[in-house]
Amino acid sequence: LFLDEVEAMPAAQQDLMLRVVQDGVVRPVGSRETRQVNVRLVTASNVDLRALAAAGRFRSDLWYRLNVLRVELPRLRDRSADIPALADHLLRRIAAETGDPVKSLSAGALRRLCSHEWPGNVRQLENMLRQATALVDSDVLEADDFDESMRIAAPSIELPLMGVDEFIRHHLVRHEPDIGLTRLAEILGLSRKTLWQKKRLFGLA
Repeated sequence: LFLDEVEAMPAAQQDLMLRVVQDGVVRPVGSRETRQVNVRLVTASNVDLRALAAAGRFRSDLWYRLNVLRVELPRLRDRSADIPALADHLLRRIAAETGDPVKSLSAGALRRLCSHEWPGNVRQLENMLRQATALVDSDVLEADDFDESMRIAAPSIELPLMGVDEFIRHHLVRHEPDIGLTRLAEILGLSRKTLWQKKRLFGLA
């Protein structure tokens, strides 16, 4: 079971998750019976959970339970040598999904991608490649094909810790008037419908 952005888990849910991790027992919604489960739990976070636990903003006992084996993945801008291989993999995946020929990157385009800051990490790289693939007819993507998407950088993750809804509301207020709902949804990795529903929920529609 993979849990992404585990730092955003509400306190009440942390209590429940601790019980599951400790006892291996869950109670399905609407049931009075508990069930024994046997899963390998993998979690991901883009903040330091140990620091959050020390500050009392994440259950320390849950952190100790989760912190059995830790893999620290550097930010994309700190491993630019990986970008050519990642871009090639993503372009092949995009082509497989669309049924179109696989596009390639010119030397200039690769230099442009490798020198970018990538505040949105691999998700931002994938979004830029999808946009360029959809808009460019040529089989080879040039550096200029990424100018527009790089001009509108993804929202930085270097923000104070906030809940998921608070994070989404923050970027709706700050970025949606300038770049539009569709582009913001792409940057945040959400569907346009989901982001529109959040906008209505927050009273911003």
